[in-house]
Amino acid sequence: MTRPKKSVAALQRAFIWKRSTKFTPVTREQIYGCEHIFPQLTPIFEILEKYRIYHRQNLPVDGGAVLCGSPGMGKTMFARYIASITGARFLDIRGFPVEIKNGVQLWQPKDVTALFGLAAEWSVKNDRPIVLFVDQADNFFDNVRGAVKTQFEIELDGFVKRGTGIFLLFTSQAMPQVVYTLSEDDDEAVSPFGGSLFRRGRIGIHIPFVKPDYRQSAKLIKGFLNDHPHEDGIACDDLAHLLSSPSAADIKYAVAEARQLAQRELVNANENVSDDVVARTPITERHLIEVFLSKVLDKVSGDTFTEKERYEVAVHELGHYIVARALGIAAHFASIRAGLSTLGITFSTDDKNKESRGSPAGNRLLLWKLGGRAFV
Repeated sequence: MTRPKKSVAALQRAFIWKRSTKFTPVTREQIYGCEHIFPQLTPIFEILEKYRIYHRQNLPVDGGAVLCGSPGMGKTMFARYIASITGARFLDIRGFPVEIKNGVQLWQPKDVTALFGLAAEWSVKNDRPIVLFVDQADNFFDNVRGAVKTQFEIELDGFVKRGTGIFLLFTSQAMPQVVYTLSEDDDEAVSPFGGSLFRRGRIGIHIPFVKPDYRQSAKLIKGFLNDHPHEDGIACDDLAHLLSSPSAADIKYAVAEARQLAQRELVNANENVSDDVVARTPITERHLIEVFLSKVLDKVSGDTFTEKERYEVAVHELGHYIVARALGIAAHFASIRAGLSTLGITFSTDDKNKESRGSPAGNRLLLWKLGGRAFV
């Protein structure tokens, strides 16, 4: 005899009371180059740690926060960090059971009411705050009815009256547009993502994540290098100039790619090398240079440079370097393998796009000058 199928209400209760979103804990030491984000997290920590006092004193607090920025900027990692250090229960509500039709979740206002009611019940029973997490909230709210969004607003407005420890934490690729007085129809016309749900008192904490500058990129390179064997004295500050508007994830995977390059070179040179030696193969500055340069060049052509072409392009780039230094511009000189439109590039702090233009010619020019050192 088959068991009767559980109702949606029973599945919802089980989700809140029995399920826990699994994630890898994150410490502050594991987050590199984002020191400016930590002070902005203070209101979130205070709300989660002192929610009983705030509710008892009837103090106005925000019911949620949204971490905004392009993919790969560390938003989800910071969400995991918040969950790790606050000790709050952490639930990804995208898995909250609701009616499904043709593989699509059909959220209803009653589901939002059930979500908040069950979360509040759990928080009071366990004397512990609960974080309801939504990754890519812009997509989530684009795909739900306006009545569902309105119900989120109603539930958020009732926080103080119920004295719950619920906090909503979202990530989004877009910064929400805040609307205070427009009607629902106007709200949707102004911004598919945003509106009155994201005003102060509701999801009112907005933390933007922007791409790292050179200094932050250098810290990210150094931090991610510490996850791998590497040679001493790698010039992370100089290497940061080779990356074109990277995200934190771009840097992380570029360093990992340099690690793979070092291991492949070792295995190609000696097929009988032991696994232990391969595992201890260090990343060198040359490996990082090769990988980083490949991220800013056009696709490499199949032609090769003649010795004369190598010399001419190197002299051309050296001219850029000398002029930059004479003008007081910190320049990082590189004449590098050719791309479809680029023979060489001279990087500077002020302008990373001074390029030698010419016909595609070669992929073997390896003259590089970085911080006083030359690689030929």
